[in-house]
Amino acid sequence: MKKIIRFLFWVFIILFIVVQILTLDKAPLPWYDETFFASIAHQWLQTGQMTPQVAIFQEVKLYGPIYFWLTGISLKLLGFGVFSFRLINLLSGFGVVWISSLILKHFTNHSNKPKQRLLKLWWILLLTDPLYYLVMHEGRMDLLALFWALSSIYLLLPFLTNSPHQPRLINRFFLSGILVALAVLTTPRVAFIFIPLGLVLLWSCRRKLHLLLIWGIVIIGIYAIWIFTAFGSLTALLEYYTGDNPFVSTSAVGWYMGGVGYIPRQSYPLIVGALLGLLTITFHRATKLFQPYIFIALISIGLFYSLVHDYGQYSVFILPFYYFLALYGLSAQPLQLKNWMMYPVCFLLLLNLGYFTLKNLQTLASWQQRKPTIATQFVQKHIPKGSRVIGEPMYFYAVTQAGSQYQYMDLYETLETREIRQRTQFKYQYMIVTDHLRWRKPQVVKHYLQKAQFKEIARLKTPPSYWTQQIARLGLVSNVERDGYDCVIYKRVTK
Repeated sequence: MKKIIRFLFWVFIILFIVVQILTLDKAPLPWYDETFFASIAHQWLQTGQMTPQVAIFQEVKLYGPIYFWLTGISLKLLGFGVFSFRLINLLSGFGVVWISSLILKHFTNHSNKPKQRLLKLWWILLLTDPLYYLVMHEGRMDLLALFWALSSIYLLLPFLTNSPHQPRLINRFFLSGILVALAVLTTPRVAFIFIPLGLVLLWSCRRKLHLLLIWGIVIIGIYAIWIFTAFGSLTALLEYYTGDNPFVSTSAVGWYMGGVGYIPRQSYPLIVGALLGLLTITFHRATKLFQPYIFIALISIGLFYSLVHDYGQYSVFILPFYYFLALYGLSAQPLQLKNWMMYPVCFLLLLNLGYFTLKNLQTLASWQQRKPTIATQFVQKHIPKGSRVIGEPMYFYAVTQAGSQYQYMDLYETLETREIRQRTQFKYQYMIVTDHLRWRKPQVVKHYLQKAQFKEIARLKTPPSYWTQQIARLGLVSNVERDGYDCVIYKRVTK
C-alpha cells in the first residue's frame, strides 16, 4: 500500500506538471491585470522603462521592479506570449508549495514515513486548491512575493524554534533580509506578513540584537536604493502612495488598503478545516500553539482581513497559513482513521480534486476556443502590421505579436475621456469587439460605435463543443469565458 501511495503521488505530480505546461496559455484567457503587467514588462524589455502602453502611459512604481524584471527576462528568452509571461508565476506557485512544505516538515516531529505521507498530502491539497490553482495561471506577482516571504521565514526557523543545530546565523539573517526586500519590491501588499515576523524576531533576538540589526539594515538598505532610484526621496515616495494615483483616481493607500470582509466561497471549507486543526492542536498539544509560525500564521491572517482590500485573488497570500493549521492539527495524532482530523482533511482533498478535474475538463472541452494562435493568426490576417488598435485586454498578446499598437477601450479614465483621446490623439484605426465585451460591457461598445464610423472587416466565431455546453449546464465552474476569442474586427472609416 505504501508503494502504491508513493507511485500514485508521483503520477499525480508528473500529470500535474504536464497539464500546467499544456494549459498555461489557455486558461484563463488574457485579462486586464495580467496584460497590464505584461505591457510593463514588454516595455521594460524594449526601453528600460516600466511604462505600460495599453493605458496610463506613466511609469509604474507602485509595485517595485522585481516581477517586471523577471517576466521581462522570460519574454526575452522565450519570446513574447501568454506562456512566457505566465511562466514566472507558475514557477513561483511551485516554489511556494515547496518552501511551505519544508516549513511544515520542520514542525512535524514524527517518524519519517508518516511525515512523508503528510507532506505528499500537503502538495496535493495546495496544488489543487481552487483559488491557488487559478492564481498560478493568472500572470500576477502575488505568488512570487509569497515565495520570497515564506523563504525568508524558513531561513530563520532554526533560530526561532531554538533548534539544536543553528548554522551560520549571521548568513541566515542576512539572506532573510534580502528575501524580505525582494518580496516588498515585488509587491508592497505582502508586507503584512512581516509585521508578526518582526515581532517574533524582536522577542527572540533580545539577547542577540546584532542579528536583528543585520536583518533590518539589509531590508532598509535595499529598499532605500529603490526609493532614491525611483522616487528621489522618501517624501516623494509617500506622496506617490498617498496622493491621487492615475490607476484609481484616488490615493493608492485608500484604494488598496482596508479590509472589506470578502472571503472567496471556495475557501470556506478550508477555513473550517483550519479552525478544526487549531482546536485539535489546543486539545492534544496546547504548548504547540506557542510555536512562532503559529503566531505568524494567525496574526498574518488577521492583518490580511484588516489591511488588505481583497478583490478575490489576494487571499492566496494566506492560503498556506490555513493549510498549515489544518495539517499541523492532523499531525497531532498518528495518521490513522482514529484521528478525527482525517475526515475534514479528506473532505478538503475530495473537493479540491473534484474541482481540479472539472476545471481541466472544461479547459480540454473548450480547447479550440482557447488557443491563442487562433487569435494571433486572425489579427495577422485582417490587421496590417504597424496599425493602431483598441479593444479589451483579451487581444493584447495577439495584436502585439502581430506587430501593432494596442490600447484598452474599456479600462481607466472615464468612458468619454478615453474614447475622445483614442479617437483624436491615438487615432486608432481598428477596433476589436469581443463577444465577451459585448455582453459584459455593452455600454462601452455602444458608445464607441456611436462616436465614429466603422466598416466590419472580419468575424471570428468558434462554436462551443458539446462537452463545453454539458459542463456549463452543471453550474459548478465559471462560464465567463464561454465565448473564447470570438470577436468582430472593425476598421474605423475616416474622411
